[in-house]
Amino acid sequence: MQVEIDGSRCMLCGDCARVCPQVFELGEYQAEIRRQPTRPEDVKACRLAAASCHRGVILIAEDEAADICMRGMLHVSERSQNDN
Repeated sequence: MQVEIDGSRCMLCGDCARVCPQVFELGEYQAEIRRQPTRPEDVKACRLAAASCHRGVILIAEDEAADICMRGMLHVSERSQNDN
């Protein structure tokens, strides 16, 4: 699992840091990632934090391909063309 925050939409409500303080903390302008979740309990808390985010700013990629797509480096349509 890879986690990112869309800082342009974060309103610093702090819900993510309350639900999952081992991964999220509040920065000066947006929520920030302290470290990527690796332990099962962190992954679960991270998903809860994403679900509790009112603005939907927590982006979760479940695997490497999803992470690449999430970062916009490779679009899904391009990936399917490369598979042929």
